[in-house]
This record gives sequence, structure tokens and C-alpha cells, in this order.
Amino acid sequence: MKKIIVFCLLLLCLTTSALARKQEWKDKNFNFQNSRVILVEFNYLPNNNTISANETSDYFYDKIDAISESLLKQNHIIVYPGDIIDAIEREQDIKLQIIFEQDETKYKQILFSFIKDKIDLHIKVDVLVYDIGTQYCEGYYINLPTTETTNIFTPYGTIHATTDKQTQQYISGVIFPTSYCAVKFFAFDPKNEKLIWARIDDRAKVNRSAFENTTPKDMFKRIVNDWAGDFKSMFNK
Repeated sequence: MKKIIVFCLLLLCLTTSALARKQEWKDKNFNFQNSRVILVEFNYLPNNNTISANETSDYFYDKIDAISESLLKQNHIIVYPGDIIDAIEREQDIKLQIIFEQDETKYKQILFSFIKDKIDLHIKVDVLVYDIGTQYCEGYYINLPTTETTNIFTPYGTIHATTDKQTQQYISGVIFPTSYCAVKFFAFDPKNEKLIWARIDDRAKVNRSAFENTTPKDMFKRIVNDWAGDFKSMFNK
């Protein structure tokens, strides 16, 4: 029984596959603490899927709302695209939807001009990949502990001797369900019109055993949590 448990634990360890690739660049000269008004924008870019779009945006904005409460105590205000549109229409007494339908270029100019004038930091988050697929994993050999019993015949009777040894076991190649998630985080300085922080977090998880059921949502939460922790720390230095 003990050997079976050891075998199962060993197999589980060897068959756990996760891939995480993160690319990042940051402008070391930009001081986040000087950013009083912060615009946060979220976009779900994969093929239209209302459920996935809603569950990702809900989780992201809940995370940002929690950060917003903390930053507000330090005199940093987080706003969203809807707040920008409301402010423009209120200050300029216009209807942006009508302008968009009549002249999209003018609509963009109004938005960009307002953001450049009023916003100190623009955070743009795009979900690039959010999907479940499959991946073929090649077969491989593992060494398993086994016990071999040998009978030794002597004038005084038979002696049973045991020897511990390693036996190779081949694990056949299999197609496994695989979860994928990739998110892009960009931070812009609107007043100087330049990128100051960029991160692309790309992850995949092969669910190789009955004990694993990692979903794109699980990976999305980890990606956002990692970024949110780093984002919040920018204002604590």
C-alpha cells in the first residue's frame, strides 16, 4: 500500500505542467506618487464571449475598487472611462454619442484632449487570450522503487532475501486539456504622451491528472493579483 501511495505522489509531481512567461519594461524616471488622477481602462479582446468578458471585468474592477480605497487615503483618485465621458458632457454641454456617430475623429480628439489635460496616469488593461484547448504531451520513462524477493536454498532451509531496486516505467503520451490566459498591462503618461510601464503576462496550464482543473479564470485571477500588488506598491515607495 505504501508503494502505491509513493507511486501516485511521484506520478502527480512529474505530470504537473505549467508555463508562465512575463515580459516587462518600466520607465525608472517616472514617479507614480505624483499621479493624482488615474484613469483605469479594461478591455476583453478575444472572440466575443459575454460570460468570459463579464467575469474578467467584474474581477478586475473589484480588485481596482479595493486598491482605490487605499490610494484615496494618499490623495490618489481612480476614475473609469464612464467617469470621463460624464465629465466631458457635463463641462462642455455636449453628447459624445451623437458626436461619435457624426464624426469619429472629432470624438477621439475631444477624449484625448480631456485625458491629456485632466489625467496624470492612464492604465490600459487588455485580455489577449482566455481559452481552453488541448496539448499533446510526449511519453516518458520514470524510475519507480520496487522490491524483489529471492529464494536462497541452504542446508538449513530456504532463506527469503529482499532487494530494493529501481524499475523503469513508461508513461504513454496523452492529449490533455489545457487552459490559456494572456493579459497586457500598459501605463501611459498622458501629459507627455509616452509609455511608462508595460507588462505582458502569458500563462498556460496543462491539466494532466484528475486532481487538476485549472481554468482560464483561475490564471486570470493570479495574473491580476500579481499586477495589482506591484501597481499598489508603486505608490508606497
